[in-house]
Amino acid sequence: MDTEQQANPETKGPCYDVFVRVPSGAQLAVIRDKAILDGIIPVDKIEKLIQVLEKTPKVKIGHEVTRDKADKAKRDFTQAGLEVDLAPVLALEGLSKGGVDEQYACPACEKKVQLTAERQCPSCGVFVDKVSEEFLMRKRMLEQERERLELQRAKDLKASEKRNREAREAALRDEIRRELAEEYGLDAKPSALGRFAGVAKAAGVLVLLGAAFGVGQWKGGQSATVAAANVPKGPAAPDIEKSFEKLGSPSSGAPGDAADIDGGGPAPEDSLVAAAGQGHVGGKTLTVEQAVAASQALAGAVGVKTGQGAGGAGGAPGAGGSADMKAAPGSAVAGTSGGADSAAAPLPAQHKLALDIEFARALAEMGQLPRAREVVKSLRAGPAVAADKELAALVNQVDIEVRAWSVAASPEGRRRPLVDALRTDASALPDPAARTLALARVGAILGESPGLPTEVSVAFLKLARDSLTHISDVGQRNAVGGEFLVALGRTLLADSVAKASEGAWARVRALSTDIGALVAQAPNNETAIRLMALDLRGKTVAGLGAEIPSRLGAALDLIEKEASVTARANLLRWLAAAPEVSGHEKFKAAIDRLEAAADAKLGAAKAQALTTVALMYADVGAPEKFAAYRKRVQETQGVSGAQLTMTHADLIVSGDIAAARQLHSVKAYAEAEAKIQRVAGYLL
Repeated sequence: MDTEQQANPETKGPCYDVFVRVPSGAQLAVIRDKAILDGIIPVDKIEKLIQVLEKTPKVKIGHEVTRDKADKAKRDFTQAGLEVDLAPVLALEGLSKGGVDEQYACPACEKKVQLTAERQCPSCGVFVDKVSEEFLMRKRMLEQERERLELQRAKDLKASEKRNREAREAALRDEIRRELAEEYGLDAKPSALGRFAGVAKAAGVLVLLGAAFGVGQWKGGQSATVAAANVPKGPAAPDIEKSFEKLGSPSSGAPGDAADIDGGGPAPEDSLVAAAGQGHVGGKTLTVEQAVAASQALAGAVGVKTGQGAGGAGGAPGAGGSADMKAAPGSAVAGTSGGADSAAAPLPAQHKLALDIEFARALAEMGQLPRAREVVKSLRAGPAVAADKELAALVNQVDIEVRAWSVAASPEGRRRPLVDALRTDASALPDPAARTLALARVGAILGESPGLPTEVSVAFLKLARDSLTHISDVGQRNAVGGEFLVALGRTLLADSVAKASEGAWARVRALSTDIGALVAQAPNNETAIRLMALDLRGKTVAGLGAEIPSRLGAALDLIEKEASVTARANLLRWLAAAPEVSGHEKFKAAIDRLEAAADAKLGAAKAQALTTVALMYADVGAPEKFAAYRKRVQETQGVSGAQLTMTHADLIVSGDIAAARQLHSVKAYAEAEAKIQRVAGYLL
């Protein structure tokens, strides 16, 4: 090394060899960066030293150097994060003219002192001849730990100062905004839920909630007249237009050309409808009913019995269906009881459409928007939808949702026409309940879509709020109001995630509080549990994991109050949407209690509860548990007719959809495509 000195036959004072070594657990890259950034050691020297330390744990950097130089080297390299050892060496000391220097460098306190007759250091009181290697090691470790604690304390102090500064800035900013709002005559009512997404131009959460629920007076039973009396006036059209200006000017496209702007259907070779029609999906052309009959036959072949026959789909765990189900329509089912018909009962049109809509939404959420639009188009052309206005309204709803998912995927110059078309079409729905649902869900989807201004999402939520007040039926208003709250919670959670990525932690924690406050406004248990699931996710994003057990316990207590095992199962499935839940011991205990309650039931109630639990495990990516509960559904006695068909259709179709979602989320795209193709074969 450059600091190494040649042996000198005559030196003044004692000489030392200097050794450096890497402390246990330390990283050379960190040591190098600290030495360079703090200017402790020249760059060329530290680089050479690091290269040598990569090959050997201990390096000699100084040979027979004086005490002063050895002390300096020890200070510098210790400050850089290395451990330094000084080894005294024998050397010839030149005679000084003033006589012999009788001072001794104490190894304990490292001071030069005049030793007593007992060779005791007068400075620290240590007998120098009794200083051992263990004593020196302990002293060195004490110094290192003291330095570590001082560094940690400094970091904690700095972090505390940063948090306090952010809190002061947030409070000062709110005060300034209130003053400006008063100066310019803007609505400056204090929000019971804090700031919404950091958007100063938005009306605030209280305005949204106050309009929908009479400013905290939601009782679930007040008349539309009373609710409307408590509703602040909605945003004027210029305000909505101003929000939409973030996406460009209206002249960039016409609102009516959304069908052309959103990109249309998939390429012919990627078409699910064409593949299903030509029998190219998995080599089979089974309808849902045929798949149910085939699954019954397959289960009956291995001795599983139900009230009508064998139920449940075979196949790999985590899949609702089976690639081996090729039984012909109307084939006999082994193991039937009570003389039941061997063919599966027809699937009710509304239940079939619910599965179709679930499939279209899943495709849109996975980013397969052309295919989602293709599915919606095929549903609209179906004879059942064409003949039933209620079914047609459901298809219109999912069509608007798919178009909302398409906005973020469209070029920036074409987003404004798409949003204008969504606003026009959703606002034109004649039924106020359908109109509110459409506007609220579009707001939530746009809020969850990356790259879109928050003001646009807020504008749709405001429109939904105003539409909610026109629902006269109390029960319907409660149900739709719950969906509105969930849409608002989804938007807040999405903004919380965005703010966390920017490091705006004061805002993230405020948003977490906002989400939790929505729970108290829930008009029913389902809404409350869905909001609690969002709240749990918000607590995780905000780094408030310590609050999760108590909030999870409150959610489970609410679920336990449900008398119906089917309702309890549905609520547990909603709650499991939060990733923090399914593996928690409290949640597992709740599932065990549900199983015990379901086992005490017979027939459809038991089958429905177990089917919901099976699909819950499919949702969270637990294929083994899904398969286990699917088998228990197959073994349930007393299920027949359309109920049997619906139960097994849910296991087959929804199970495959959930598996496709999970596989897509882990980028197993080929495996997800196999599930998608199979579902398309059943439904299209």
